[in-house]
Amino acid sequence: MSIKTLKNKKQLNRKKMTLTVIYGIIFLISTMAFYFVNTSKAQELQTIKIGVIDQNLELDEIYYQEKTSKQENGIYKITLPSTQNEFIVDSYFLITEEDLNKILETKKQEENTSDIDIQITEQNIEEKENIEEYNTKKEQTSLEIIEQLKENAITLLPETEYEVTTYIQNEKPFYLIAKYEKDEDKKLYNKKLLYTTDKNTISVTGYMPQNAEIKVEEVDKTEVENKIKTKQEKDVNLQVAYDIKILIDGKEFEPEDLEEEVTVEIKGINGEIVRIWHIKDQDETEEITSKTQNNSVLFKTASFSIYGVEVVDSEESIEESAKQNTEENTEQNENNIDPNLNNPTIKSGPLRAPASTAGDSTLEIDDYYSDYYYYKGKNYTDDISGTNQGTYKDTDLVKVTLNYYGFAQGETDNEKKGRISLTETQDIVQNIRCAPVSGGYVTIELMENPFMDKPTGYGFGGWTPSSGTVTKDAKTLTYSLRAPASGDITVNLYAIWTTARVVYVNPSTGCDNLISSGYDGSTPEKPLGSWQAACNRLYTLAGNTTNRADRENNIIVVTGNMDSSINYTRPITGTLNHNLISADVTYTSSNNIVSN
Repeated sequence: MSIKTLKNKKQLNRKKMTLTVIYGIIFLISTMAFYFVNTSKAQELQTIKIGVIDQNLELDEIYYQEKTSKQENGIYKITLPSTQNEFIVDSYFLITEEDLNKILETKKQEENTSDIDIQITEQNIEEKENIEEYNTKKEQTSLEIIEQLKENAITLLPETEYEVTTYIQNEKPFYLIAKYEKDEDKKLYNKKLLYTTDKNTISVTGYMPQNAEIKVEEVDKTEVENKIKTKQEKDVNLQVAYDIKILIDGKEFEPEDLEEEVTVEIKGINGEIVRIWHIKDQDETEEITSKTQNNSVLFKTASFSIYGVEVVDSEESIEESAKQNTEENTEQNENNIDPNLNNPTIKSGPLRAPASTAGDSTLEIDDYYSDYYYYKGKNYTDDISGTNQGTYKDTDLVKVTLNYYGFAQGETDNEKKGRISLTETQDIVQNIRCAPVSGGYVTIELMENPFMDKPTGYGFGGWTPSSGTVTKDAKTLTYSLRAPASGDITVNLYAIWTTARVVYVNPSTGCDNLISSGYDGSTPEKPLGSWQAACNRLYTLAGNTTNRADRENNIIVVTGNMDSSINYTRPITGTLNHNLISADVTYTSSNNIVSN
């Protein structure tokens, strides 16, 4: 071996050793960094103890722990669950540990004095000492304590984040009174029962007795397919079949026995078109209405037995289903036209459209700091003399989280959900605001209806608040919320959709001669031909002055190109007197209106 070769070999070995040392250092640094990062994260991860009691004291208390991590701004938050031990929660009320102990101690005393109550009833009520002792202990019942606490307690809502930094720092539990959704007349609770198999998760949601339990067994799908084939004379290919039961103390319970209906959801079903087959008594079969969303199929039922799930994914079946839907929509549109053309009307039933496949999603708008600095700035601008400086103190400014829902509370039908636009499919808008508390209330102007993609055939009719009251200004037509607040609050606002007066207009294919043509603007197939005719038609449909000024429920749908052939499209500034409007309006029109 030459000296040169040996020298090169030594240099190569030194390089290898150097690289090995470098890699070792990198590995050591990475390991230490991983340790410190995760140790830091572990230190930021905290556990909070939570206790929940029923406002009616009919259900057992619930105690559990929840982990929460420190956020960038140094605060801790938790999200309150919508169900507790299968019972659906309407709302929570925040109480202290002292309040909880007082309730439970009073409840225990009531249970211990029940024997005295019986004794007094059986005697001739001559033992005055027993009566006085009983009345003293019955001074305030546990339920009365709860009702008194609820009057001043902060209301918290399920599926909503709340800050718990103070509780974490002071190592204090978080105690709540839960108001469960309940039918008091029938003594039924709204429950969500879950059963998980290796294939699917089955849930049953609805009003049922307190001790209701779910039992699910997978059955031989071939046997179920044969029963369907025999009764329906049709071949089916089931993905799965389940025998679903609701048990009360081991006995089967049918919702129909109490005039109830429940919703069944089977998660883990992949397919756009799903058919549900119900095997009834004597092996009778029926296909029941269902809908799919997010890899789940949902259907309603009043009785339980065997249900088979068929996923239809062939193009032929999809085309057949689409054709059937088109025929149904056409038939419904034709039914919306009154055959009496001398007195045509648009029937009250809304025009239907295929359900949107978009799932629920939220658009977040954080206006807290802009509102905060606005009110702080008003300390120096409200009164030029400066006497009002400090009117808006930090202690009087609270965070108001407004959750605008594009649907009614509990609504699951996508056809009845409003969305922001055709391309922005969010159906929930969360707006975080800052507002001053005055007299124990906040008053805040609500945003305009953010859901321009309205349910077909419906107009916006206002908001239903989870707390407080909503009012509408008769002049500006804006909505305002007045809600109780002793600290930061969250208010859910559920959209009210009302049947709209809809008129279709198309200058190319429409006609304004209603009597001779039958074109009354009630459907896209029978549009009116001019803007003026559409306005007059709405005027007739509205009937009274109040309805005529209802901008959210008087809808003109443009289905064609509306250019200069339409009235009021040339630049004009002036006063317009129109029979739709009771007062003069000054306006400037646009050059051109174009609709694709």
